[in-house]
Amino acid sequence: MNSTSQQEPCLQISIQYDQFTNANATEFSVDGKLAADCLLSMPFDARNGSQFVGEFRKFIEWQSTLDVLRSPPPEYLSPATDILGGLDLIQANAARGGYSSQYEFDSTVTTLLQTANVDHFSAQLCSLSIFSFLVDLELVSISIPQIYLANDAHLLSEGKAAVSPVATINGQFAVDMLEQLSSSQPFQDPDARYNQLLYWPSRMVVGQEPLGAFSTSTLWPERKQYDIQFANGSSIQKDIIAKLASPDDGFDYPTGRSLLEGKCLVGTSSTSISPSSSATPRPDPSVYPEPELRDDYNLISGYYLDEEDLQDVAGLFIPTFETDSTETEPADFANLATQFVNDAINAGKTKIIIDLSLNLGGIVNSGYDLFRLFFPSQSIYAASRFRATEQANLTGTALASLNPTNNATNQEACSNSLDWCLASWSEVFGPVDQFGGNMSALVSPQDMNTQSRPELPIRDYGSVAQTPTTAPFTPENILLITDGSCTSTCTTFAELTKNLGHVKSIVFGGRPHPGPMQAIGGSKGSQSLGLDGIVSIGQTAMQYAPTEEIRSRLDQAFPNYDRLPFSVSGTNLNFKSAYRPGEDVVPLQFVYEKADCRRFYTFENVVRPASIWVDAARTVWGGTGCVGGEI
Repeated sequence: MNSTSQQEPCLQISIQYDQFTNANATEFSVDGKLAADCLLSMPFDARNGSQFVGEFRKFIEWQSTLDVLRSPPPEYLSPATDILGGLDLIQANAARGGYSSQYEFDSTVTTLLQTANVDHFSAQLCSLSIFSFLVDLELVSISIPQIYLANDAHLLSEGKAAVSPVATINGQFAVDMLEQLSSSQPFQDPDARYNQLLYWPSRMVVGQEPLGAFSTSTLWPERKQYDIQFANGSSIQKDIIAKLASPDDGFDYPTGRSLLEGKCLVGTSSTSISPSSSATPRPDPSVYPEPELRDDYNLISGYYLDEEDLQDVAGLFIPTFETDSTETEPADFANLATQFVNDAINAGKTKIIIDLSLNLGGIVNSGYDLFRLFFPSQSIYAASRFRATEQANLTGTALASLNPTNNATNQEACSNSLDWCLASWSEVFGPVDQFGGNMSALVSPQDMNTQSRPELPIRDYGSVAQTPTTAPFTPENILLITDGSCTSTCTTFAELTKNLGHVKSIVFGGRPHPGPMQAIGGSKGSQSLGLDGIVSIGQTAMQYAPTEEIRSRLDQAFPNYDRLPFSVSGTNLNFKSAYRPGEDVVPLQFVYEKADCRRFYTFENVVRPASIWVDAARTVWGGTGCVGGEI
């Protein structure tokens, strides 16, 4: 029998998994390099690879920012990228068998998508859905910005000075390596990307791991270990390990081919996996003080600041707008927000901090509704454009013949969030030439009155009453806090609050360079859709297509699961770009807007995240100073 080192890498992992199971151990992991070798042994089929790209491209073509990404405005802080051109190159390379493994192919596609630096633009390709690569290194950035191990930050906060900042990682200056690694993170702002790499305990509040992206990835980092050199000359080494992304599925794949057949080929694996919300209540967030009020899932919690000079300040922590844990959660979220604001006013609070740190969005109605809580007399502005492609035109042509009262295109053409109506599909479609590509006319992504209902409320729209009827706080007494990662519905709420409500913002962290930083570093799109959503649009359009010719053209223009040779999950794209009132050319995604103030994190902030509110309040209302911007 061959020695272990001569066995197929996937077989070695299968054997180790059997041993793990027989030993009744609690957590399975393997050497990271062994897992990478197993993935790299998955064979690549040139015909299937080329077909996958061709079909997957039909989904990607709906990404609303493709044309701007090729030639973004000068103020945009991320590099230009040609996604469709990159897919063409990948497809050509795939057709000639230019990839040595399925994993190499999937990694190349994923790396291309990452160049867009957009959270609303992703796909979990099959071979990248098998393992997660991890290293037991939790890094934090502390002012004056230096990189520390998170545990050392706790020691320093206790006054123990026998710790040292990280000087180099694998021989490269720590900050330089982190900036380089952050370039692939899904945020359009480089400081937000930098923050994403770092450990942050607040992630546990909504059930996430506190590890930053430096510590975990689905892509093999192409190194066996990290060598950490500290400024005081000491050093440590940490191996990279791999864990199964779905440990309950086990691992019984003796070869790379069997792994490909089990995890990738359609018909032997799950084609699309949609994340599901857990309805299990979460415990009180231990890293924060006892809240005055919170919901069962830690989606919203309210606090009063205890400091003697801040007795008039309340804090509202909203780490997510994912209010779909249960059917009643959107209404519960709205009612708790109202209750806390009323209680705070009755308790003599005249100022409020709204902390959106870590908020990656969620249910858009909850964002709209929260805005209307603080600004009841301010109308919601929601204007957007989609790419005017053949797919879109065929869809609109097919649906335009429907009864106007039930016609989704008609609802978008005439909505209460815009001041005008468009008379026909041809007016909606346009196209309008922008950034070298065709876009639709300016439309609304939704009819607020139709979208708002008691179980999914937007105050003063539909049958939902406006409460309160007067603004509970003046704009100068409301402060937004972010870490730059604000995305999706979070950006919708922040954009309305900042630019229609005229509220100030303060942002924390970022790269260790003084100067301004954007408060909103994530996706500023109007609407996102996954592959399921795009396929559904095509199926609906084909159902109502007026002729067989249009039905056939729709079938060829839209992606079809039956024509995808490999499974794919976690798909997402920005279906519509959002625009600001009076600016209908440059999408919000590409508008640079620095926060009113920026601060770096302190040791205290890492250990006790609620101290961020104290620092922010004293900075904005006490004049303690910013490292970027000014209040």
